[in-house]
Amino acid sequence: MNNQTRTTVRIITYVTAAILVLGIFAATGAARANRYQNQLQMSYQRAVEDLASSVQSINTTLLKQQYAGTSTQMEKLATQLWRDTSAAKQSLSMLPAGEEPIAGTYKLLSQVGEYSLSLTQRAAKGESISDEELESLQKLREYCGTLNDQLYQLGQDVLTGEVSFEEQSTTLGTKNNPVAEMPAVADGFSDFEREMTDYPTLIYDGPFSDHILDREPKMTKGANTVDRSAARETAAKALGKVTTELKRESDEEGSMPAYNFSSGDAWASVTKEGGYLCSVMNSRTVGAQAKTVEEGRKLAREYLTKLGIKSMQESYYETSGGVLTVNFAYSQDDVIVYPDLIKVSVALDNGEIVGYDARGYLVNHQNRKIEAPALTEEKARQSVSKNLTVTSSRRALIPSSGLNEVSCYEFLCKDKEGQQVLVYVDAKTGEEEQILLVYASEDGVLTV
Repeated sequence: MNNQTRTTVRIITYVTAAILVLGIFAATGAARANRYQNQLQMSYQRAVEDLASSVQSINTTLLKQQYAGTSTQMEKLATQLWRDTSAAKQSLSMLPAGEEPIAGTYKLLSQVGEYSLSLTQRAAKGESISDEELESLQKLREYCGTLNDQLYQLGQDVLTGEVSFEEQSTTLGTKNNPVAEMPAVADGFSDFEREMTDYPTLIYDGPFSDHILDREPKMTKGANTVDRSAARETAAKALGKVTTELKRESDEEGSMPAYNFSSGDAWASVTKEGGYLCSVMNSRTVGAQAKTVEEGRKLAREYLTKLGIKSMQESYYETSGGVLTVNFAYSQDDVIVYPDLIKVSVALDNGEIVGYDARGYLVNHQNRKIEAPALTEEKARQSVSKNLTVTSSRRALIPSSGLNEVSCYEFLCKDKEGQQVLVYVDAKTGEEEQILLVYASEDGVLTV
């Protein structure tokens, strides 16, 4: 091979290498751009989900306000509304909808929180709330209900690809043969705001005229540390496996350090201090339902017995995707202790336990001295709204927003339309501590 030929070969080799390198850089850049675009889309979708969750909570809290019988409870609900409306506005601002399409929605969210707070402050001073003001509050709730429905549909449309996150809709087809534009997220808010035809005029002071698990667990504090071998045996028993079938996973740190193990689709977590079963999760696909809800509830109770956990009382349950989830609360001296919560999930195709969550129980359970109530049940009942009829009652310990526990009377009530409501009255002060709405269906019994 002469010098000219060798030179030509080198040039071809260098050019080829350069093309390959440029191709690699281009491919890497494209992959990075696609990854960024996917992350952006996911953040938008998360914002829609968070917004929908906040609006759902706002709608529920506004309904609870109708059943509040004391200014103290009204203040708590107003505070909850303030938090939820602030969260909703934050999620709304993250969506690529522009300012104009969401201006009315933003105003609605602001007014809900501030108007409710204004009425509450007046009630605390002993001032009466007029029927017109209550009607305005009801109108706001109706609009929030409509917004909640719109957001649910928006979420479905985003998942199915029928709605785009683009600020400007992109015309599909060709210049000479255009087809319908894909609607954007902003269009949904524009449609909603056009429906706000009977918006109330509000006059009030204002510019528009889940923490418990972060605590140090009581069950594990000061408990002896167990080794991985002992934890593996606990996990195997919980999963119905032999120890050799379990694979070691990365340990969990934080306020409740734990060993993690897996076997196929199943996963179990055991605390390092005390060796308590913390959680179980099985992500397998659940088939057609073959077990009844009653059978599933029985299997959930039997699972707790198998684990040696006693004095747990079933409270509420829900069925979703073929899985029944039952909530259990600890019971002591005929008092139900709601902070000590365990959830058990049962697959209704074959009755297998596919979920177990004892974090609430591990964080809060302790030896308690439950004192006798200062008020009689009859006296506490006087704090229940006249809009409600009490059907049953019992004593309960409930968690407060300040991470304390409050001894209460739990009153199960009904309104004139048959809506079930749980009202919790402080057994010491007679103040309303909490109001929950009860929804019963063939899928379960839930409180919100």
